[in-house]
Amino acid sequence: MEFSSFTKYGSRIYQTIVASKTSLIHSKGLLATTCEILERLEAHLMAAGQFMVTANMRRSCEEEVAKRVLSQASLSGLEGPTISKVFCKRGEHVSADYYAIVIFVPKKALYRPIQQLRAIGGSGVLVSPLTYIFNKETPR
Repeated sequence: MEFSSFTKYGSRIYQTIVASKTSLIHSKGLLATTCEILERLEAHLMAAGQFMVTANMRRSCEEEVAKRVLSQASLSGLEGPTISKVFCKRGEHVSADYYAIVIFVPKKALYRPIQQLRAIGGSGVLVSPLTYIFNKETPR
């Protein structure tokens, strides 16, 4: 397997992977390495322009948080919002008065979901760019 030189198309730079079928079959580990490279590349391209948004919300249960979040169309995430308990220490006791909401949104549509999270009681909104999105199975 070899990598050809970089080629520029518009504002994107591409690198071509060239591999012979014989090399992939007979070189121990080469096929697995090639598959890993391709999967990482696909996952990276899928994550381009996507952000993970996390916010806290004070409610009595996950279902109540889920109803509020799902009432807003742009807060669905990849398969739905992830909602999990946030544990706080209050003196000697630990309680879960808050819930964390995690969604994924495209960069172009970032501000609207933040406004919607605030409108339904979200606070402490954190935004992180994504590097990879690995699906259950590769698209190939």
